[in-house]
Amino acid sequence: MGGSVSAQIIGTVGVYDENVVNANTWNLDVSADKRVSSSVLGGDFTTSVLDAFNNNRGGVANFDGAGESLTFTGGVSAGNRMILGTDSALQLAFTLTDPDASAIPNGNQIVGAGGNSRLPISGANRLAIRYSMVFEFEGIYDATGTTLIPDAGVTQFGITMLSRDNRAWTGDVIVTFSDLSTQTISAFSVAQSVDTTETFIGFAAPSGLFINQVAFIRTTAGEYTGGFDDFGVVVIPEPSTYAMILGLFVIGVAAVRRRLRK
Repeated sequence: MGGSVSAQIIGTVGVYDENVVNANTWNLDVSADKRVSSSVLGGDFTTSVLDAFNNNRGGVANFDGAGESLTFTGGVSAGNRMILGTDSALQLAFTLTDPDASAIPNGNQIVGAGGNSRLPISGANRLAIRYSMVFEFEGIYDATGTTLIPDAGVTQFGITMLSRDNRAWTGDVIVTFSDLSTQTISAFSVAQSVDTTETFIGFAAPSGLFINQVAFIRTTAGEYTGGFDDFGVVVIPEPSTYAMILGLFVIGVAAVRRRLRK
């Protein structure tokens, strides 16, 4: 993937589940009997993603930034970037895919509440999902969006699947790591009951690995047309690479200060 000229940009914040507009909140973690060894609980993720955001290594997309959009063509939304951290030092490139291309119309899939049957958490908007959705993480770039940072990737992923009042969602949640190993939460279900069964799903990569993909694959019939809100990641560039980035940043700041003193 090249530069960021045509990218669809999604901003991030540090707080997961702000619920500053709507009163609902994520209520549940994936039940204990469904968790896999890489599962992360919502409370733990809330802490880690805030720390990551403050250190330019992560962030939370609440889909309420001005002008944000995710355009799907043939069931695929590509060229997306998440801006990570308080200083916008990194960009995460990602693609969203609905395996049933006919389920996603072309257009903006960051949508409003759609009535009280689909109520977002952190604001007025949510990321729509009708049947299935696959998140694929393609690399981390510098602040310009043009230089791919080697040996870097997503180490934690967290997302809340929204309930709605007249339809449930049941399916498998499959995480794929950078060594192509997978873990699956089978027969995961979000019951119908708007704003009382919002469910947090989180994963952490095993040591030395990254999260390449997280797939939500519906296994039961019936339209869901629910959504995700919020969506967060923690990323870790290889330590020496990140130290180099910070070093260059410090050098740049020092150079500016020297010019200002002249």
